[in-house]
Amino acid sequence: MESVMRGTTRMLAAAGVSLTLLFAAGCDDDDDDVLGPPVANQVTITSGNNQTVPVSTASTPLEVTVEDQYDDGLAGVTVNWVVVTGSGTLASATSVTNADGEATMVFNAGTTAGPVVVTATVTGVTTVPFTLTVQ
Repeated sequence: MESVMRGTTRMLAAAGVSLTLLFAAGCDDDDDDVLGPPVANQVTITSGNNQTVPVSTASTPLEVTVEDQYDDGLAGVTVNWVVVTGSGTLASATSVTNADGEATMVFNAGTTAGPVVVTATVTGVTTVPFTLTVQ
């Protein structure tokens, strides 16, 4: 009888572990779906700030990352870019974030040397300024 009980105990323990693993596999560690859909919450400069760009040439890409309220990169967000001061143009007025929440833009320096400020804006989120120098 004792060996039957041990076998039954082992079988129940194995079933419990299997059930636990089954449910654990379907769980994730965040509550995004419970707290609400992700929305743009923060824009940060990733790269391209404080560059010196020769007159009449293109900069290395200006890059921002857009994150949601859960600090995850947010895909498909339109970023608006503007040359606020200085000489030059942008490759486009907007770009859209990729799967990692990153958006890029190229600044084309004008013919006048001096400081340049380019801003990246996402609706409802603080604008971030890039500082460049045309030389």
